[in-house]
Amino acid sequence: MPTQMKIQDVEAALIELCQNILAEEKIEVQGVSSRVVDAEGNLIVNPPIVLVYFEGESPSSRSDNLRRTYQVQQLFSLLCGTADFSSRDSEREGAYELLSTLREGLAGARLTLADGHKTMPITLSGVAPEQVDEKGVWYSLKLVIEAVAQFPGAHA
Repeated sequence: MPTQMKIQDVEAALIELCQNILAEEKIEVQGVSSRVVDAEGNLIVNPPIVLVYFEGESPSSRSDNLRRTYQVQQLFSLLCGTADFSSRDSEREGAYELLSTLREGLAGARLTLADGHKTMPITLSGVAPEQVDEKGVWYSLKLVIEAVAQFPGAHA
């Protein structure tokens, strides 16, 4: 039976893959929580770091009369931050290098979920600036993670 594409399982697999990709650089990877954002919405962590953020889900029915089988697209952002004040260019270049390393490792990769199922290959869908201030330079790498999901449904 296909997976249910549980958000927590997809996020955990994505964090693990990012940790493996960045193992040599020893850059921390974690999910976003209230502990990494202040009251004004600013990030309050020490870069370099990658924060995994779930942005939403887009399921579409697969012509299943019972509406229990879906093609699910989950949207994630990887918030990539660096801080290096040794020169004007080093901080920005560090953020670009972090993005490049992640794109290279994630493009086309499949996540293995807790139930043993694999997702379709990861789709890169963009990069956007997020925050530039005394806490560093931040960009988000946008990803689409897709798989077939089946749900048992309510029992009548």
